[in-house]
Amino acid sequence: MAENNNKGGRGVRQNSPAQSHNNDRRNGQTPSHDSDRRGNQNQSPFNDNDRRGDRNHSPFNDNDRRGDRNQSPFNDNDRRGDRNQSPFNDNDRRGDHNHSSFNDNDRRGDRNQSPFNDNDRRDNHNHPPHHDNDRRSNQRQTVYHNSNRQSNQRQTVYHNSNRRNDHNQTVRHNKKSPIIIIIAIILIIALITGACLWYFKFGGKSIIDGWINSATVDDGGGESTGNGENNGGENNGGGESTGNGEVNNAGAYLPAAIENGDLSIHFLELGNKNTGDSVYIKNGDTDILIDAGSKNNSGPVISDYIDDFVTDNKLEFVIATHAHEDHIAGFYSSSSNTGVFARFETGIIIDFPLTESTTGTYTNYVKARDAEVTAGAKHYTALECYNESKTGAKRVYDLGGGTELEILYSYYYEHDASTENNYSVAVMINQGDKHYIFTGDMEKDAEDKMVEYYDNYRDGLPKCVLYKGGHHGSQTSSNVKLLEAIQPEYVAICTCVGSSEYKAKPDNVFPSKDFIDRISKYTDRVYATTIVTNYAAGEFEPLNGTIVILTRANEIYVRCTNNNKKLKETDWFRDNREMPAAWAA
Repeated sequence: MAENNNKGGRGVRQNSPAQSHNNDRRNGQTPSHDSDRRGNQNQSPFNDNDRRGDRNHSPFNDNDRRGDRNQSPFNDNDRRGDRNQSPFNDNDRRGDHNHSSFNDNDRRGDRNQSPFNDNDRRDNHNHPPHHDNDRRSNQRQTVYHNSNRQSNQRQTVYHNSNRRNDHNQTVRHNKKSPIIIIIAIILIIALITGACLWYFKFGGKSIIDGWINSATVDDGGGESTGNGENNGGENNGGGESTGNGEVNNAGAYLPAAIENGDLSIHFLELGNKNTGDSVYIKNGDTDILIDAGSKNNSGPVISDYIDDFVTDNKLEFVIATHAHEDHIAGFYSSSSNTGVFARFETGIIIDFPLTESTTGTYTNYVKARDAEVTAGAKHYTALECYNESKTGAKRVYDLGGGTELEILYSYYYEHDASTENNYSVAVMINQGDKHYIFTGDMEKDAEDKMVEYYDNYRDGLPKCVLYKGGHHGSQTSSNVKLLEAIQPEYVAICTCVGSSEYKAKPDNVFPSKDFIDRISKYTDRVYATTIVTNYAAGEFEPLNGTIVILTRANEIYVRCTNNNKKLKETDWFRDNREMPAAWAA
């Protein structure tokens, strides 16, 4: 409760140290809305209504200009001696007669008048204490709407209605008319209402909704190049808009909170110079992790990232595509790193039916996987899922909201392969007529056999919105038969661009020349996670960073944690690859 303490004179009003609407504070206060500052110095003079000695100030809205020269006489609120004038907004009318008393800010001697907004009522009696504008002796208070502050020093002043002796001030916004005040109130209400509607519509997910709702999405008119599209440089805000609703704003980041009905797919940076795969998928409350490479020290990096999204500490599905270190090393714990299995509860683990691996990495993975099974997880191979040959194993899992996880068939689920890569598990996310395909490190032989199987025994593989670039962009993967079947619109590669890790010849460094030439016939929307600047020194940095593909309301959005440049727009591409004819057009 506030008390009024007006020792400056007429009536007693005591105020607590935090006192709103104090209009006379002569000693050391924060003086918002000061309407009488006769000795104030060095203050911001907004709404100065009494400037009896002021010079060199803007004359608009000056309400007491007894010594002013060469100033515009608009809104002059000191008209002593005036007769037959409009009395509205007259703030000092000591000799006026027969005028309306609305907004009269100096009514010394008035009796029985409405006391609202009276800014100097030294002799008024029996009126409510609202907006008392003469409180000359209050100390150390926070003051709003103070209209008579004779001795305040060095204060920031708003709505000052009586400032005698102020100097060198810029004066703005004196007593606003009721219409302006009403308009301001309406605008404030509209802003608050809009903010509330936005919050309840999108659940307060400010970052993701900011970049989605603030960007311009083209409804089919084609690609726009004039409002921020990357053309070889950084994207600076407007965002690329394409015919199917893609919107790119460089550096935008996707937060943990994602609405039910949204599908987000995250191609993760792995925190070291080594190429590897880890893809996190979130659909509503369902969390999926495909692989956890590239090294054991990637485990904490992966866990820290997905922890922002996994709200119940449970991964409903974990898929390990094959037994190579750069796909499974982050699942198990070591003396120096906590693995993904140790950080999260797991629902269903699906992995490769066959392997020839005998490495310590594979052995550690199996131990960690089996510990999860002991703790309550279900474990199926991809072949068991495809055949639905084990209780609970399914070919298609319903993820909710019309989205499905489908385990695809591969010939090498039940036949020996010449390379561990061809044992890779392949899966597809289906969202109505949108499809997203992940083939691990499948090479040409496995890819071709999969396409042939679906052509012969199913309706063929569908065209896909998104394809995870096979085998990190290697020349051995993403071959003609597979690409002709799926014809991807977007390609995301978990890779270390330019790395000499595998000591390949320059054309085969990830992403390889053959990969780029083949993929360019279908799309130029190709993104890659990391670039190695000096492999020997262990130096690497984000290329796109973590790549996020989001679907919302039938639109596709690309957001990357570093930038949204297409591969063809990067310096590395310019220096190391020739532009394919399809991309040069």
